[in-house]
Amino acid sequence: MSEKPKFRPAQIITAQEGDADIASDEPERVRLALIDGSRCLPAEWSMLHAPRLASHSDAGVRWAAMFAIDMTRGAWEDQSADDFLELVRLVGRVAAEDPAADVRFMATQLLTDIIGDLFATK
Repeated sequence: MSEKPKFRPAQIITAQEGDADIASDEPERVRLALIDGSRCLPAEWSMLHAPRLASHSDAGVRWAAMFAIDMTRGAWEDQSADDFLELVRLVGRVAAEDPAADVRFMATQLLTDIIGDLFATK
C-alpha cells in the first residue's frame, strides 16, 4: 500500500458478511471488511479479527487492522489491564517494525490517540 487510499463512503455490513470477507483471505475484501466492520459493527467484532490481522502479509490489511483497532478504542475500557497492555504492545511493535511506512504511520497515530485518551481520563 504505497499510496493513500481513495476516499470511499462507509458501507454497512453485517457480522456474517464481514466474517465471510475475512475468511476469504482476499486482501481487498479483508481490508474493506475491517474498515467497514469497525465503523458499523460492535467493537467486539473488530477486536476478534484486527489484532491477528495486524501481521497479515498484505500491507493494506495491516493498515486496516490498525484502523479497526483505533476505531474501537472507546471499548478498551472493558479490557483487563493485561489485555490493554497487550494491545498497546502490538501497536507499538507495528509502529516500530512494520516494513510499510503507511502502516507504521497508522500505528503511530493510534499510539498518539491512546496517549490522548489516557490524558483525557485523568
